[in-house]
Amino acid sequence: MEPIKEEEKETVKAKTPKPSATETHDEYMERCTGMGNSKDACMLAHKGHTFKDDEKEAGYGMKKKYPMASIEYIFMETSVEEVVAVVQASGETKLKISGVAFHEGMNKNKWSITRAGVDHIVKQMVGADLTLNHPPTKEKGVGFVRNMDGGVNDAVVGIVTEASVVDTGDGKYEVRYIAEVMRSELFPPLQAGLWTRGEYGVSIGGWGVPMSTAEDGGMVFESEFTFDHLAIVHKPAYERATIETVNKVKASDELIYQTHDTTINGDIMSDEHTEQMASELDELRSQLILANATIDEHNARAAAAEEEARLELVKKASELGLNGHDDLGSETLESLIASWEASRPEPVVMAEATPASDAKVEATSPVVASEQPKKVVANYLNGTIVESDAETYSRVWNAFARAYNSNFSTNGGQAYTFDEAVEQGLINPQ
Repeated sequence: MEPIKEEEKETVKAKTPKPSATETHDEYMERCTGMGNSKDACMLAHKGHTFKDDEKEAGYGMKKKYPMASIEYIFMETSVEEVVAVVQASGETKLKISGVAFHEGMNKNKWSITRAGVDHIVKQMVGADLTLNHPPTKEKGVGFVRNMDGGVNDAVVGIVTEASVVDTGDGKYEVRYIAEVMRSELFPPLQAGLWTRGEYGVSIGGWGVPMSTAEDGGMVFESEFTFDHLAIVHKPAYERATIETVNKVKASDELIYQTHDTTINGDIMSDEHTEQMASELDELRSQLILANATIDEHNARAAAAEEEARLELVKKASELGLNGHDDLGSETLESLIASWEASRPEPVVMAEATPASDAKVEATSPVVASEQPKKVVANYLNGTIVESDAETYSRVWNAFARAYNSNFSTNGGQAYTFDEAVEQGLINPQ
């Protein structure tokens, strides 16, 4: 039966009988339903009324009475079946726990929830607090308090993210949940499996007005119930209230750790799917190995070619009579060879002068210059003026300047290039 809609409540209340001050809750419910009204309608009609049998302690574990004595606090322990550790892309870590929140039947605390009331409760569970143990009830008014001093006991440690009801046949049902644990203090015992044993589980906490109360104190709740929290507890009330598995699974956007089942975001993976993922991972790894090998081969070839060119320069320098240069780099060797060659120009061979003949030489044709005259740079070498081709001289000069600026220049001092030396008047090519 669907819960009564908000807009229909006033009409329903007007059609149902008013409770009297002399009847008990059960007597009123029997009279009201006997007139053809639904249980929900009768519960709505007597909302706020105090029956003569309401003067008793309110709820499991409670040591006090409340102004509205018809409100009962309830606690119902049941199972945690799975714990999943999730490492998000942002680096934030949280645990997901899942299992059975409650199910059909009277629990050891002597209360139960009808199938019609289950749908009403499930809607309230998503977004509700996950606590460590049940927090105490308020001293005044109705509801629970929370530990706000920074500790974890009786405090909010996460939230309920999913809730659903599963009908298992023969009028039986299970309310399943998924909750996220965000307090890192609880991660070690959950991941270590300390809470997978049968003495641990979860418990729902809330309050409501029972639709019926038996002589032995047993209560049945339906739509007049407020869900407050889901608590991680020790020694649950139900036999199958256990934490069964702790999973580790690697996913694309999340890393989920598992030991038993292979689970991604709550979905059970088949062996075929698992093998396919393993095959794809191996293929990606092989492609990465090939790519790295190609890069290494290219780098090795480039290094070999560079070393071969350097050895040629080493050989040339040795042939010039130089020593101690075997470990120098290519650029330094080039500068060294150029400097050595520039300091030892090829000797100028002078042709022996032939005595002038008395015979007159008759010019048969005019003399034509074969090329334009080149500029030279004159320097004294061992007391003798040596003229060097300006173009060759500039290359040697610039090689010296580069070597000096690269290896010996300090405090920002730089050697002039050939052109800069000409501009400064240090060299005067003719």
